Amino acid sequence: MKHRAIGLLWFLLMTRLAGATSPDCSLRPPHLSVSRADIFNEEQEKGLGDAQADMIEPRYTLLPETESA
Repeated sequence: MKHRAIGLLWFLLMTRLAGATSPDCSLRPPHLSVSRADIFNEEQEKGLGDAQADMIEPRYTLLPETESA
């Protein structure tokens, strides 16, 4: 137990020192903005949903509607 505590303290100390000596990132964060709440119109969203359903549905066995109610 004592060795574990010493190891944990050593780890925390080393990670703190590594962070203190790292240079600041010179890259600017990307400018991400969307002027409207949704980037897809209704038709595009339906098409995307249909394409995803075609890929995912074959992986599952779906019950008929009469049995799933």
